[in-house]
Amino acid sequence: MNLSDYRMFVTIAECRNLTVAASQLHLTKSAVSHALAKLEKQLQFPLFYRNQKNMLLTGIGAALLPYAHAVLREHDNFKEQIYRLQGLDSGLVRIGTWSSTGIHWVPDIVNSFRAQYPQIEIQVRSGASNAKLFQWLTNHEIDIGIGDADPSPDLKAEELYQDEMLCVTNRSFQPANPGYVTPEDIQGLPLILQDGDYSREAIETLEKININSFSSFTAYDDSCLVAMAESGLGYCVEGKLTLKKLHMNVSAYSFHPPIYRRICLLLNSRIPASPAIREMCRFIREYAASYPPYELKLP
Repeated sequence: MNLSDYRMFVTIAECRNLTVAASQLHLTKSAVSHALAKLEKQLQFPLFYRNQKNMLLTGIGAALLPYAHAVLREHDNFKEQIYRLQGLDSGLVRIGTWSSTGIHWVPDIVNSFRAQYPQIEIQVRSGASNAKLFQWLTNHEIDIGIGDADPSPDLKAEELYQDEMLCVTNRSFQPANPGYVTPEDIQGLPLILQDGDYSREAIETLEKININSFSSFTAYDDSCLVAMAESGLGYCVEGKLTLKKLHMNVSAYSFHPPIYRRICLLLNSRIPASPAIREMCRFIREYAASYPPYELKLP
């Protein structure tokens, strides 16, 4: 038996339901069923009684369960000893992030990390522009950035995720083609930009479809930006992940062809990362890899 066999056995015993166990193991029901059948064939005796709803331990399964728990416990103890030797029993990790990833990603990442490493202090600075993230990293004010930048001698940038950029308009606006906008649809429509460095993403998005990005309207933050579009003052450009936190009576359209912004893991390339920082980077990578594409639903 390997470690995944022990974990599967314990999870099924605790859930008493193959579907629920598969969900907790992040596997399909058929994959878990196949793995269990393979294990029982290898052991040459059944571990569970099966009916339409439940999975109940056989006498042999119940006798083996405490030993499976012990194997998993010892594995956790082994990992904890490694972490102590690596310096993961203490430390500090400082994260800087966009507002959208700060709202939708960072709480899950931090809670998961803290559950495993409660002695490591985590500090988060959210709501930054890409320029601000670069400044913080260069000045050693943060250890990890979550944003977008091109790699340089001073900066490591590893792409994690692609977030679609959308054209946000008043509900009365109707493009020529349902579901997406073309340059012709919005060329004469007033553009609303966010103040300062935050406007860079919108400007670069519009440059890709050859639209001049001069604007007479600016807003302080994403909520104000979308509220101004809702009121009919013009249109704005936002990432789909940003719109997830805003519940306003607007329309959002893909560009044609679709345009995406990168969400990257950013590190100062001139400073060696501590064991705690390296481990946090691993958590961020795994979270981004498992994050599903977001389906935007507007009223």
